[in-house]
Amino acid sequence: MEERFGVSGSSMGGVFFVEGVIPGARAFEHIRIEIGKQNANLIQVKQEMAEKANKKGAVAVQSFRYGQMKKGWYGEGDLVHV
Repeated sequence: MEERFGVSGSSMGGVFFVEGVIPGARAFEHIRIEIGKQNANLIQVKQEMAEKANKKGAVAVQSFRYGQMKKGWYGEGDLVHV
């Protein structure tokens, strides 16, 4: 865990992930990814989300949620500018 923008979270691919809300951040798009294989993991979810976030110019993903589905993993959250 690390702290940025006054909240604790983690980083992947230059993007900060936080399950809560970053004070003063402006959300501009909700994203969701799904990886359709059982042997995927949280690192792969964050890597795919970080790629999308970087392409859109986001510095963080807030309200980050992730979990397993019947056939794979998902991740979702709001892209933000701080």
